[in-house]
Amino acid sequence: MKVSLLNGLNTDNIIYIYIRLKYFKEMLFNKDWALLHTSTWNDKFENFYLKNNRELLSSKAPNLYGQCWTLRGKKCADAMWRLHSGISNGYTINNDELDETAVKIHTNVSKLRDAICADSTNGATTYIGIVNYKSKKCIQDWIDRHKQLDNNAIIDSLFIKRNAFSYEKEARIIIITNSDKGEQLRLKINPFALMEGYCVLDPRLDDFQYKKIESELKLFGVKGKNIRKSTLYDDYKI
Repeated sequence: MKVSLLNGLNTDNIIYIYIRLKYFKEMLFNKDWALLHTSTWNDKFENFYLKNNRELLSSKAPNLYGQCWTLRGKKCADAMWRLHSGISNGYTINNDELDETAVKIHTNVSKLRDAICADSTNGATTYIGIVNYKSKKCIQDWIDRHKQLDNNAIIDSLFIKRNAFSYEKEARIIIITNSDKGEQLRLKINPFALMEGYCVLDPRLDDFQYKKIESELKLFGVKGKNIRKSTLYDDYKI
């Protein structure tokens, strides 16, 4: 599998991903993870290049799958935890919605690249890069300069996002497959080698909830010393 790094990303960069606890447990159990077809992305401004070339798509459109990471880790915004969990309101979490809370894991680009390449069953081309944030006018100008459907332009467009989202400091994986895998492309991985065993749990968890999740993750093979809770909302000591 060919992997290209884009937009100044290098193999030493540390990158982070926030995922819901239920998906994290699936990853640990199945030793795989899912990349979504880019057509399923919620933001209506995503895939703007393909949307503007619908009449040319049909068989010419590549099979594109993506996953969103971030360069924002230790100093993450409150919005990052809320955006990637299923619980966006308030600071209190009910015990019956723990699987919807967010988990943060990290790796470096080199390990991420190796994890992707390790799955030899998917003959594909992969791009890992930093998202460029642009004004609405700049994006429109870019569209005007790329009137013809072109694979290089398609890839470039998937690393462009509006300035309003610049707080995310997003990095993305984009994979082009030789055949249609449906809505999800599942890659076999060794999750412990990828994430170095560490995970950080949602800062809104109380002590009881944290211990409950910690016990569950230990059953999946995560060492207790490698499970932490974000201190974002910890009280100040006066």
